[in-house]
Amino acid sequence: MLDLRQRYVDALVAGDLASAERLIEDSGTDVRTLYLEVLQPALYEIGRRWEEAEISVAQEHLATATTQSLMARLAERFDGDAPRRGRRVLVACVEGELHSIGVRMVADFLDADGWTSCSSARSRRPRRLPSWPPRRVSTSSRCRRPCRSASPRSCARSRRCARSRRSR
Repeated sequence: MLDLRQRYVDALVAGDLASAERLIEDSGTDVRTLYLEVLQPALYEIGRRWEEAEISVAQEHLATATTQSLMARLAERFDGDAPRRGRRVLVACVEGELHSIGVRMVADFLDADGWTSCSSARSRRPRRLPSWPPRRVSTSSRCRRPCRSASPRSCARSRRCARSRRSR
């Protein structure tokens, strides 16, 4: 997988999106493995290169968009045939969080394992989340420093929203 991951990163950085997509789609690798051993670490590497000013913001955004597009297609072939049991989960970013690919990955894994998931691909205010009461709520945020930078008000709103959904 290391070779596939490196070739995928190289294609993304070079802007050869068709090759990047072909590498993944033609690999014959199951979707779970692609998510965990290729796409996720590839995006960590893209993020590291951006942080070290080795690639531009445009290259990082293009790599992210390409990976999101691939994930949308790969999710259809996810190898989870678990029966639906009425378990519902809400997987979302906290308000203001823009790093949403991990949330999408978690939602795809849960869907494959028989959950009905609703994921917020971008940060949304809690009042815009689904009206059905989830059995579980999972939130995601990225903090470069201790989470003082995450808005306590946003977290409090998310908790209130989850409580109000439970009481319906």
